[in-house]
Amino acid sequence: MNIEMEKSVVNEVELEYSILGKKEEEPIIFIHGGIIADANIPLFSEPSLKNYQLIHYHRRGYAGSSKDKLRVSISEQALDCKNLLDYLEINHVHIVGHSVGGTIALQFTLEYPHYVNTISLLEPALTGYGQDGNYEIIEEFMPMIELYDKGKKQKAIDIFMRTTIGNDYLKLMEEHLLVDAYDLAVIDAKTYFHYEIPSMKAWKLPLSLNANIPNIDNNNNSFNLNIERPFSKSVLYARGTDSGQRAKEREQVISNLFPNTKILVVENAKHMLQIMNPSKVAEGIATILDNQ
Repeated sequence: MNIEMEKSVVNEVELEYSILGKKEEEPIIFIHGGIIADANIPLFSEPSLKNYQLIHYHRRGYAGSSKDKLRVSISEQALDCKNLLDYLEINHVHIVGHSVGGTIALQFTLEYPHYVNTISLLEPALTGYGQDGNYEIIEEFMPMIELYDKGKKQKAIDIFMRTTIGNDYLKLMEEHLLVDAYDLAVIDAKTYFHYEIPSMKAWKLPLSLNANIPNIDNNNNSFNLNIERPFSKSVLYARGTDSGQRAKEREQVISNLFPNTKILVVENAKHMLQIMNPSKVAEGIATILDNQ
């Protein structure tokens, strides 16, 4: 798939974006995770999403988007997403967030609930939960960060890829992504290891999230952020069968936050489930959208 990227500039932040699919139909915005900026691309050619407008963008520090101020909070990343939607004159949207992008999607929903039609979370990165509420995602990536900081960048990236995709990651990336996907990931790894992981460490999952999100009627532009009602719109939590215990823990956390959560377990997949089994992931997203 050939994707031509355009550029938006809002508040001196430049974001690359592309709109695919049917531009007159309901929009879905895809928020990518760390290192692989184009990890969601395999979803865009799936038949189950063919009747939607698909918005793909590169977050700060990735590909051709702004690289001047990278140490930004998850809240600032959510604002970037909102600013892009405003630039495109879109005020109601379905959100699909993967990994760190899932965290940004949660923050977006907390801050801008009146924009949100549905949320699909593909193994979102979560912090601040667990028995003592002190689980830090950075623990999982410390060995990679240490290698990267010691100049062993290729080794750090290799471990990341094997952990999230599998030993045949190069083959899968060549089959499902753009031709320069791996080379771009090597360049963008600095953004992830040096800037995004610290931002994730600073972010805490708001366990009262569900009580703080108003149940907004998207046909009514007036809303009150102080209304305390459950978020009743459709939520998808998707995880790979081979992703491990952390993904199962997060499944329960999201289910507790959002009572209207549908669980999707993707066969033969790890953390990069949309690369490893895009058809199953796209079908799960479509099910949520069709039942909104």
